[in-house]
Amino acid sequence: MKRYFSVFLVLIFLLVANFISAQVFTRFDFTEGKIHTLSSTSKNVVKNISDELKVKVFLSRKIPPQANKMKQDLEDYLAEYSAIAGGKLQIEYFDPADDDTAIAFAQALGIPPLNLQIFEKDQRQILKTYIGLAVLREKDELVEDVNNPLANFEKWETLPVISTIENFEFDFTSAIKKVASLEEKTIGFLTGHEEIKIVSENQMGRSFEEGYPLLETLMKNFSIKNVNLENDEEIGSDVLIIANPQKNLSDEEVAKIHTYLANGGNVIALFEKFKTENLIGIRSETDFSNLLSPFGISLQESL
Repeated sequence: MKRYFSVFLVLIFLLVANFISAQVFTRFDFTEGKIHTLSSTSKNVVKNISDELKVKVFLSRKIPPQANKMKQDLEDYLAEYSAIAGGKLQIEYFDPADDDTAIAFAQALGIPPLNLQIFEKDQRQILKTYIGLAVLREKDELVEDVNNPLANFEKWETLPVISTIENFEFDFTSAIKKVASLEEKTIGFLTGHEEIKIVSENQMGRSFEEGYPLLETLMKNFSIKNVNLENDEEIGSDVLIIANPQKNLSDEEVAKIHTYLANGGNVIALFEKFKTENLIGIRSETDFSNLLSPFGISLQESL
């Protein structure tokens, strides 16, 4: 009798433990550097979501064996995000393999199928696989439109192909932040003085002096605009970046920047007194004292 009672207690314990584990997601990260632990930034973004967001995950059940670990890591990440969000992230999985509605939804979001190789019975086969997701915010008033899967959504961000888990947290948190934010911050880049440009990776030239390939990364979180103070009456951005201009700023342009700062604007100024050419330092003749000296700032004569 005593033995049966002990077995009964063990069963009760297992049932309770299973119930708790289903309600509370906990993942232990034993990797060096805690590479699978969400950062405090991601946690703060997710905790502060004001409106419910939808996460549509297009993930094929049948995938190549080499992708199984990444698939499991992805599912674990999403479960952790969902647990932290406290119901504000509604995650739904789709397997478009035999679902025409899911295929149409994926196509509308720009999530493509991948043709991946697998080997079965010593034969090489091509497997059509989906590994992508989208974060969406619904409209306040829903409509019926069978021809447009996105008719009821006012904003969305897509991760079309998740090929590696290493950058997933940054990309996914950026997507959540952009979709959740009703007011998008704007970065302005000063132009008209041969500044360094912010370009797409596809536009990247032979050297960084032709442009920094940061456009896609910045656009995940911000709206980007060019600011030409010769033509624009005001700057109109949350922050103004002055990226190593090769020509002086006029007093009229500087006055506009000072007014912008006095009204609570933010400026990131990147200046160099020297540039290198064939391992030789060449002094720049530009002078930005009209912009900097009122703040007690000067540039050192050094490389």
